[in-house]
Amino acid sequence: MKKVLQVGLVPIAERQADNGDISGLTRTALLYPMILGIPLFFLPVFVSVMFGSKVVTPIMNAIPDWLMHGLVISGGLLPAVGFSLTLMMIGKDKYIPYFILGFILVAVLKIPTIVAAVIAGCVATAILVMKQELHKENSDTAEKSINKGGASNG
Repeated sequence: MKKVLQVGLVPIAERQADNGDISGLTRTALLYPMILGIPLFFLPVFVSVMFGSKVVTPIMNAIPDWLMHGLVISGGLLPAVGFSLTLMMIGKDKYIPYFILGFILVAVLKIPTIVAAVIAGCVATAILVMKQELHKENSDTAEKSINKGGASNG
């Protein structure tokens, strides 16, 4: 909802950018969205915490069953959407096996995220060291080839 309302700020930001009004553009980009967030996020949470279940229960009971069912279905789809968005953001096929390995470690084997991150760090370090060693060997081989009688001896 906040993002939908923020669309109304775009023409204001464009006008300020065209006029070179940096402080106005900063206000439009940072301050106004925060102000929009107060009635959308702060007030409902504040009222819920302040007055407790006496206020929240009737509101929850007033939500129609069809809407609540839709929200449950949407909530069930969120992990799949997040998974696919992450795969799209990775963008390179060579990284997908690492992503799937991490997913299996955390989601299937129930390894804590911190442990998976440490394992990933170790794997990344090992790969980096191996690539550096390979690069060093290739550089040494090329240098020896040049010194034996390559183009530089001419």
